[in-house]
Amino acid sequence: MRRPGIVWAVLLLGLVGCTGAVEHASTPTGQFAAALQAALQEGKALKGLSETEAKVRATTTGFGYRVVKRDGQALVGFADLEPMRIDVVVDDGVVVSATAG
Repeated sequence: MRRPGIVWAVLLLGLVGCTGAVEHASTPTGQFAAALQAALQEGKALKGLSETEAKVRATTTGFGYRVVKRDGQALVGFADLEPMRIDVVVDDGVVVSATAG
């Protein structure tokens, strides 16, 4: 004899358990991801600006700012990941790339 109620209960519990896999901005992981995404978007806006303009824009919008490479020379830096910081590469005083970091 089949019991469709039990099958539905198992399926429902399985689906409820799966909802935890989706990260929301209210969770620490979701907040970290949202901060990284915001830094990536801001980093795109810094490309083409002078080093000084980029630093002012990044810091006034709430982001940290770090030059990781200048005129082909890598600069000393920690390998930490700070989601509210933008790492930039500068050539001839102009930001040529930027990443969240």
